[in-house]
Amino acid sequence: MAPMDVHTDTHIDRIQGATINMAPAPEGTGTKDDPWLLTTPPGTSEFEAWRERQADPPALVVQVGSTQLRYHLRCIDDLHTMLQDRGDWMLLGNADEQKEAKPDTVVAWGRSADNPVGGWYGLKKGLRPFRQLRAACARGVGSGRGRARFASQSDVLPLDVGPHLRLRSAPSGREGRTSMGQYDIIIRGGTVVDGTGAASVQADVGIVGDRIAAVQADLDGTATRVIDATGKLVTPGFVDIHTHLDAQLAWDPIGSSSCYHGITSVVMGNCGVTFAPCKPEDRQYLAELMESVEDIPRDAILGGLPWDWVTYGEYLASVDRMPKGLNVGGMVGHCALRQYAMGDRALDQDPPTSDDLAVMADLLDEAMKAGALGFSTSRTYLHKVPDG
Repeated sequence: MAPMDVHTDTHIDRIQGATINMAPAPEGTGTKDDPWLLTTPPGTSEFEAWRERQADPPALVVQVGSTQLRYHLRCIDDLHTMLQDRGDWMLLGNADEQKEAKPDTVVAWGRSADNPVGGWYGLKKGLRPFRQLRAACARGVGSGRGRARFASQSDVLPLDVGPHLRLRSAPSGREGRTSMGQYDIIIRGGTVVDGTGAASVQADVGIVGDRIAAVQADLDGTATRVIDATGKLVTPGFVDIHTHLDAQLAWDPIGSSSCYHGITSVVMGNCGVTFAPCKPEDRQYLAELMESVEDIPRDAILGGLPWDWVTYGEYLASVDRMPKGLNVGGMVGHCALRQYAMGDRALDQDPPTSDDLAVMADLLDEAMKAGALGFSTSRTYLHKVPDG
C-alpha cells in the first residue's frame, strides 16, 4: 500500500506521535489511569498509549496486548516542530530496520543522526517510532515477496492496514465495532487465539484478498466462502525457524508437509548448509552436502534448482521468482562461505587465513544487506559430505 502523507495540521499535540492523519481526538487524557484509546485504520485492532513524564527519560508508552513499547516522549514535539518548519506534506514511509528508509520521509527523519536525539527514538534496541507503532498492531510475519520479515510477539495477526495509524473516536452506545461489508472469506464461530498471551475469544474473522480485514464476534457481512470453525482454534500461522526446504521449494511450492500443520512461514539455511554464495564449480559440492544432511539426492538438487545466482542476494532474488505457498526467509551458511573463500582448502582442518576471513566477512555483509535473516553454522560431526 502506498505511504500516506503527513501534514502540519494533524492533531500531533493530542496523541504524541501516534497521530499522523487528520482524526478526532481520542478517548482518554493520555495518563496511565486514563490512556488514549486508539485503533488501526480499518477499526480491527485497538491499543492504548499514555505519557510517563516522570520516567527517565520521559516516555511515550504504547500497550499492545501484553507487550509494552516505549519511546522518547519528545518524539511528539520534535516531529511537530519538524513538520511546522517544513510547512508541507511529508510521506510517512515504511522500511524494515535492516533496510534504508526512503529519503524525505518521517521514518527516515526518525532514524537520522541529524534529528534532535541523534538517531532512533525507541527506548529499546530495535524499536522505533511511527513504523513500529504500526507494525505492533497491524502486521505479522510474511512480506508478500517470499522472504519473511519477522516481527515482535505484539504482531498478533497477519493484518496489513498500511503504514500509518489514526485515532479512534470513543465507541458510541456500546463497546466494540460492527463491520458490515463484503468479504472474500469469513471464518465463523472459531476460538481465536491471537498470539499476544490474551485469553482466547469466540469471534469471526473477515478476510479480503490476502489480508484480515475484521476480527469480532457476530461479524456482519457476506462472503464468497464461509468456513464453519465451530469447535476449532483460529490462530496466526506458525513459524518454523529450522527447516531444510532450500531445495524442495523449487519443486514443491507449498512446502509439504510443513504447511499441513499450520506453518505459514519458514526459515531455511540452517546448520551452515546453504546454496549461496556459490561459484558454478561449487554447485556439486553444496548439493552433495545437502544430500548428506537431508538425504535429498544430489541429482534432484542439481536438476531441480535454477542455479541462476552466485551471491546470496542473487539467490534471494531467485527464491523470490519461485512460486511459493509459504513465507520464506533464509540464513547464509558457514559451509557456503568457507567453500567460496577457500575452495578445496575448505575441506581441510586448517583454519582460514586472514585473507580468507576477509572474503567471508564481505560475503556475509553482502548477504545480510540483501535480506538474509542471519548466519548459521554447525558443530556436529554428523554433517559431512558423502565421502567423509
